[in-house]
Amino acid sequence: MEDPVGPAGSGSFTPDNAEGQPPAWRWTEGSVDAEADHIALTYQDDPKPLALVAPGPSQTFIVEFLREPVDELARQQRDRARREIDFYLVELGKPDPWAYAIYHCGTAANAYSDIHWGFFPRGRQARFRRPGS
Repeated sequence: MEDPVGPAGSGSFTPDNAEGQPPAWRWTEGSVDAEADHIALTYQDDPKPLALVAPGPSQTFIVEFLREPVDELARQQRDRARREIDFYLVELGKPDPWAYAIYHCGTAANAYSDIHWGFFPRGRQARFRRPGS
């Protein structure tokens, strides 16, 4: 059976009930300012983030992937992160997906997932360094 959602990380999704309308929200890859409000996505017990997510202009989110998918495990982790980003920021269709993503950071679903979302408000110093910094 073919997956109607498309490849993970496509950044867009057309739900069955949308009657072919494009999604109101989307995400794109780019650079995230770690000094501004952002969400860090980690995998299982590894504290080093896979990706940073921040609100962007005009119903867009900016996603910065911090690890290169150099092996099968890294590719699987990035794919899982992309699927979660798609789900929480685009597919759920919340009126304010950024507020929902921040809420999700404190839920049991987040705690039990392989991908963990953590909110870093503006001014809260990140506890990680980007590769090469």
